This record gives sequence, structure tokens and C-alpha cells, in this order.
Amino acid sequence: MLKVQDYIKQLEAEGLKSSDIAIKLGVSQPMVSSYRTEGFNCNLKTATYVYRDYGVVLHPFAEESLQFELNKGITNENTNI
Repeated sequence: MLKVQDYIKQLEAEGLKSSDIAIKLGVSQPMVSSYRTEGFNCNLKTATYVYRDYGVVLHPFAEESLQFELNKGITNENTNI
């Protein structure tokens, strides 16, 4: 489990620019800056997106809760409500 700030540092160390990181996180560039400078935690939508696409668990969410969110989406798609 990583804090979003640590994940951003890791991506920067890999050579990604802020615009690339924003795409990878599914957020705007100003949000990346806010994560970096203000110490904000990511929201559930961002954490689920990153977990689904990259297998990275972001604090403060547990892997089980992210799996639940992904499975919930699959279940909702299969129901005719």
C-alpha cells in the first residue's frame, strides 16, 4: 500500500512528467500538484482506477475494498435494473 504522494514520486523517478502522471491516475494535472504539495489522500474512484489498471493499492484503501468496488461494478453491469 502506497500513499499517493509516494506513488507520484515513484512515477517521477521512472521519468514520467506531471501530465503523464495525471493520465495514469485518471485526474487533472492540478490534482496531481495538490496530491504532491497539499498531502491530500486520493478518493475511492482514483484508487480503484489505479488498482484496476496497474495493480497498485493506494492509501487509505485496502486491497479487499478495491476488489469489492471492482466486483460491484461487474455485478451492476450484469443486472437489468
